Amino acid sequence: MSLIAELKRRNVFRVGAAYAIVAWLLVEVASVVLPTFEAPDWVMKVLTFLVILGFPLALIFAWAFELTPKGIKRETAVDPAESITSKTGRKLDFAIIGLLAVAVVYFAVDKFVLEADTELTEATAEQVPAAESVAREKSIAVLPFVNMSSDPEQEYFSDGISEEILNVLAQVPGLRVASRTSAFTFKGDNRNIGEIAAILKVDHVLEGSVRKSGNRVRIAAQLIDASNEKHLWSETYDRELIDIFAIQSEIARAVARKIKIELSPEKEALLANTQAVDPEAHEAYLRGQYEAAKFTADSYTRAIEHYQSALLADPEYAPAYAGLADAYLMLGQPLDALPHHEAMPEAKSAALKALELDASLSDAYAALASVAWLYEWDWKTADQMFRHAIELNPNSAHARSIYGIYLSVMGRHEEAIAEGARVAELDPLSLLGRALRAEAYIYTREYERAIEEFRRLIEIEPAFLRAHDRLSLIYENSGKYDQAIAAYGVAKNLTDEEAESFRAAYVGAGREGYFRWRLERLKAEQSKGYVASVSFARVYVQMADADAAFASLDEAFELRDGSLTFLNVNPYWDPIRADPRFAELLRRMNFPGG
Repeated sequence: MSLIAELKRRNVFRVGAAYAIVAWLLVEVASVVLPTFEAPDWVMKVLTFLVILGFPLALIFAWAFELTPKGIKRETAVDPAESITSKTGRKLDFAIIGLLAVAVVYFAVDKFVLEADTELTEATAEQVPAAESVAREKSIAVLPFVNMSSDPEQEYFSDGISEEILNVLAQVPGLRVASRTSAFTFKGDNRNIGEIAAILKVDHVLEGSVRKSGNRVRIAAQLIDASNEKHLWSETYDRELIDIFAIQSEIARAVARKIKIELSPEKEALLANTQAVDPEAHEAYLRGQYEAAKFTADSYTRAIEHYQSALLADPEYAPAYAGLADAYLMLGQPLDALPHHEAMPEAKSAALKALELDASLSDAYAALASVAWLYEWDWKTADQMFRHAIELNPNSAHARSIYGIYLSVMGRHEEAIAEGARVAELDPLSLLGRALRAEAYIYTREYERAIEEFRRLIEIEPAFLRAHDRLSLIYENSGKYDQAIAAYGVAKNLTDEEAESFRAAYVGAGREGYFRWRLERLKAEQSKGYVASVSFARVYVQMADADAAFASLDEAFELRDGSLTFLNVNPYWDPIRADPRFAELLRRMNFPGG
């Protein structure tokens, strides 16, 4: 008997066909069921491997063994007269037909029912207004990845990787990405994904973990549909640190595909960034980013040291230059920790170097725009660069926030309020977007609306010092000095003794006592370190000492103090606005219309 005939007699072909159908059904059902139970990605891989491994084993078993009325026996031990392989074959034929029927039904349901429902959902979505559609289907938050390293001090690394993935996703057109500030609010939070997504107003969430060991890193990422908390995609990357950018790009492209965003060839090429990175430079950069996120003068000083370390390791590492630019910018304004004539040139030099190495860095353009506005008073260039920064990264709440302030300075209050609303959309848990809108109300002299907004902000976060500071300004301009003292005390962290001294000065000498106390405090602060000349000018204006006020303003002009850019809108300067020296100062600043 030929081999083929013997294989048929022993039902090897029938067993193989039946096994293949059952295996296919098993894998298909598992691909649906396992994600529902949040099974790790490796479970599906192991199952598929075992199913494939079982196929040759099933064929060997069918060849070597035979089913008899007395049970399963080795084929060589069965008397040919007692063999019932023909009967077993007919039973297998019926089983195969039944399995094929089940497979056909499953295929038909999947192809013509479930897929049709998906197409209907997508077609319906296309009929929804664009803004609503984007908000519902094409929005994502990147939660801080969990540090799985044995060293808890590696937290900076896992945070940094999360932020970098967020920044890569922010470059995907048509995808709204919740800002770092809001997403990182949920670090260590045990709330479910659906609740977090609802707060962040996104429909997808990317989470994961990072384990760093020596020069290797393992990143596990998973994409979740927040509407049903179903896992849409997951992957684990085990690579050398030198390939970290490639991993981030792969994750971004995978997410874009799963959210069904079509990428242009240009954007696909941009995201397909396989540039190698010096591990030492990258690690120092991430440490700098970790410090910068604390937003204090001391943390920015430490951040600069880390960025400089990164550049010592790799002098061509563009992100480190962009980080330097932002750190110097923040130390100059708004923190006033460095004189502007020292901070701003450093910021510009670093930003220009960053763009020389990588012209796609949105943050570097935002830094250049800020220098052009706050230090060089080149208003047109500032506007152009802000717009270009936002064009490069429409999801940059940072660039939009600063641009919103610039728009207020230029008297374009409606645009500033709109930009603030966009910041609030991208960064719903950040207070800055709402603060921008409230500050615009100050500049339009709508004090009651501003007060209402700032009070709401303080209800959300009592320690939001910016709100207290702006309230003190409003109350001063409104002649409500008791409230101004209370707000100023919180904004400046006055001790109980200092606050009582302030109140006593006002009770004893009224408005004059109030501003006299403010002036003496500024002088005491100046004896300890840098104090902006504009701060003195503001107090002199309220004390009706115009000569002293303009002397301080002239000093601020020589130091290129960025606070002067608010001259045209800030109500603090209303008492001297009619003085010819005021118009002359605006002219010297090249202020439009000045």
